[in-house]
Amino acid sequence: MLVWLAMVAACVILSHKFQTNLELCLFRKITTIPCPTCGATRGIIHFISGQPITGFMFNPLFFSFLFVVTVLTIVRVIFARTFVLSLSPKQRLAAWIGFFILLGANWAYEIFWVR
Repeated sequence: MLVWLAMVAACVILSHKFQTNLELCLFRKITTIPCPTCGATRGIIHFISGQPITGFMFNPLFFSFLFVVTVLTIVRVIFARTFVLSLSPKQRLAAWIGFFILLGANWAYEIFWVR
């Protein structure tokens, strides 16, 4: 995560310095199609600059995941509780299928509406 944040910071600084838009996504550079996580960097930049709704719209799945992780971390720090999710093999399979459906839906959103 820290490496990604450092790359984002470097990209933002270099973009401003050279008045150009630098891309971090190699998948998009090679295929011209956004990857499932495209928009996360632009979303963070908009979120930090005071436009949280615009930031969220760049990659809803990323920001939803970030929100859940933040809430779980805060609960862990404040209440010293750890969340353990015990799933049966069928439940685990259903969770993975649900995850890939969400990832696919987010990718379709990235391709058709964000680009």
